Amino acid sequence: MIDSVLIFNRFATWAGGLKFEVTHLHFLDKFVVDLDKRTCSCNFWELVGIPCRHAVAAINMKGDDPTTYVHDYYSKVYYQGCYDQVISPINGQNKWPKTNFPEILPPQFKHGPGRPKKLSKREPDEERMENGKWSRAHTTTRCKRCLQVGHNKRTCKAPVAAPTVDDPAVSINEVLPTQSSQATVVEPTAASIELSQTTVATPKKSV
Repeated sequence: MIDSVLIFNRFATWAGGLKFEVTHLHFLDKFVVDLDKRTCSCNFWELVGIPCRHAVAAINMKGDDPTTYVHDYYSKVYYQGCYDQVISPINGQNKWPKTNFPEILPPQFKHGPGRPKKLSKREPDEERMENGKWSRAHTTTRCKRCLQVGHNKRTCKAPVAAPTVDDPAVSINEVLPTQSSQATVVEPTAASIELSQTTVATPKKSV
């Protein structure tokens, strides 16, 4: 018989009967789980009705299904019984009776001291940021140039193909020269030729 098992970084140890001692792997906190009374010393199971992580570690060690230890109030039968009764209709807000009491307003919102936090608090066994960046472990990188997996566009070793007009991803302005880049050629007209022939430079008179 196995005397202990590791689930969710919780180390469950059988104490006898249906009682277990669950120890956290990192903080070494200990909790007492009683499957007969369906209680845990963290009080989460009694308050919510769903087994906590300590209870799940003990249940898995016993070899049972944790869903069988969930309270009956979460079952479909109790849910249908809760909404089986007729909901009494009410009038609109304009038909509500008026009172002389002051109007109830929501409480004023107060900003706490310091800069507000953008990241949620994580459990000790969850992944954390390394050097200000999230770890990319268990992720896949795909190159946008060759569409292969394992590298990105910056480290891609595939040859760069020349852009063509048939490529829908390339604009036609990137392939064809623009009007400003083409050399402008002005053809001579008859009036300009006649003006150049009749123009004679006059010499300056000496004093």
